Amino acid sequence: KIKMIGMIFESAIFNWLSIAAIIVYFIYRHSTSTFDYWKNRGIPYLKPTPGFGNTRKMFFKISFAEQFKKFYDAFQDEPVCGVFQFRSPILVVRDPDLIKLVMVKDFQHFQDRRVSFNEKKEPLSAHLLNMRGSQWRGLRAKLTPTFTSGKMKMMFSLMNECAEELKDFLIGPASRNETLEVKEIMSKFTTDIIGNCAFGIKCNSLKNPDSEFRTMGRKVVEPSLSNVVRRLLALVVPIFGIRVLPWEVTQFFISAVTETIQYRETHNVVRNDFMQLLIQLKNQGKIKDDDENNTHDKQKDSAEKTSLPTNGIKNLENIEFTDSRIASQAFIFFLAGFETSSTTLSFCLYELAVNPDIQTKVRKEIKNYTYKA
Repeated sequence: KIKMIGMIFESAIFNWLSIAAIIVYFIYRHSTSTFDYWKNRGIPYLKPTPGFGNTRKMFFKISFAEQFKKFYDAFQDEPVCGVFQFRSPILVVRDPDLIKLVMVKDFQHFQDRRVSFNEKKEPLSAHLLNMRGSQWRGLRAKLTPTFTSGKMKMMFSLMNECAEELKDFLIGPASRNETLEVKEIMSKFTTDIIGNCAFGIKCNSLKNPDSEFRTMGRKVVEPSLSNVVRRLLALVVPIFGIRVLPWEVTQFFISAVTETIQYRETHNVVRNDFMQLLIQLKNQGKIKDDDENNTHDKQKDSAEKTSLPTNGIKNLENIEFTDSRIASQAFIFFLAGFETSSTTLSFCLYELAVNPDIQTKVRKEIKNYTYKA
């Protein structure tokens, strides 16, 4: 009996090992089945690694920009080169003339994004950076008038309010010669600006470090294990429709936008901010021309609109601006603005700190401009 049990046990182990080996083999074959793509087309390429392609370091060691700079530098004399993101072939265009063709003349052939989105599972994903084809084109046509120079100038007073709050916040620590964490302060500052301009909400992150907007901003960009895993799975297996954002973040931003819209429409409140422009799109289907803009601004705005690479793209889709869609546009405005701007400001302040001569020069220029104005 003992011998028979041992034989059955050994047989079971062999069967399971065989099944595991077959599964591993098919995973390997699937992950490497596209690795001849660039070779067959005569495009110089970097040798990929099974499972990760050429992007393994991008998920564990270096940033997206650093990784693609390495790709770019690896082929100094080539107009294009091929790499792989996991098993997906990606063409890196190096030649400026080819880049111009892609971005302008032949743009109609390159308008789609690789990132897919599932609006039902991830409501905040239905923004301009994710949509494809006629949906993307229709949405961009609607949103383009919101980013003209005239519309941006309308928001300057809101930005200036936040700048004054930053100045008041720094007076105390500066008088006491305190050491401050500049990156965190700049993140609070840009959170206040984007919250004020995009959502029409006073965040008060500088006065209240635990404000909801600052907390949610941290949850979106923090390099936590759960965030990395969600983004990785969403990229590798988009068919599963995995949520990239924590659900509490989605609920917060949608609620903030819905409540803002309801309040403004109920009390006839109008503000010169991005949210007001989105409400116009929802209620009227287009952005009104601003009669307060001077002739120069109108001409400049018109030039900005007509210079966009839209030739050849037809069959525009009529995009309905629901509260959820409005929240998506405001959210990407927030995400693209607060972290990138705070990082840039932090590096700028660092360079001014270690280069006092440049700091002195900048201060003189600001004072001269202020006196002339």
